[in-house]
Amino acid sequence: DYTIGFLGNARQSRGFEILPNIIEKIENKFKKFNFLIHFSDIENELKSVKNKLYNLAKTNKRIKIIEEYSDYYKFRKILQKIDIMPIIHNSSELNKITSGTMYSCITHQIPIVIPKGTNFKKELLKHKSYEKANNIDEFTDKLIKISNNYKLYFNNAKKNSNILKLKLQNDPLIKNIC
Repeated sequence: DYTIGFLGNARQSRGFEILPNIIEKIENKFKKFNFLIHFSDIENELKSVKNKLYNLAKTNKRIKIIEEYSDYYKFRKILQKIDIMPIIHNSSELNKITSGTMYSCITHQIPIVIPKGTNFKKELLKHKSYEKANNIDEFTDKLIKISNNYKLYFNNAKKNSNILKLKLQNDPLIKNIC
């Protein structure tokens, strides 16, 4: 069974409000996933979403929720438990400010589903380690698609991770610091 993850602050701009719907749709189609949801800060208007997630977790032992601040090392340990990550941000936000979670997925060789309209670092995602989705149904279908051909997406995620590592090794800032 693969683990689908969500990490970071619970904000509407990060798609947190659609997370319960994605879980429910996946559960209706494909009951083979585990879910690992980690967040610390939550916007007030999303408290009902948080409650819905906790209610889902009460009836589904494959949903694990970690609600706490995690330092870098704990964040990495959580990330290492995730096999597939939906990046459910707003695509215009991703195009403006990028996503630390997305970078973390690349470095940790995690296949991702990103919103259509995302132009995130095409030079880093040269190999097909991702799918694009436009709505909840497409996110659901793409997560299942990746799981059905996980080895291909994972191998491509390894290649994309190496591209990022090489890029970072040649970064002038890193060269000057070291």
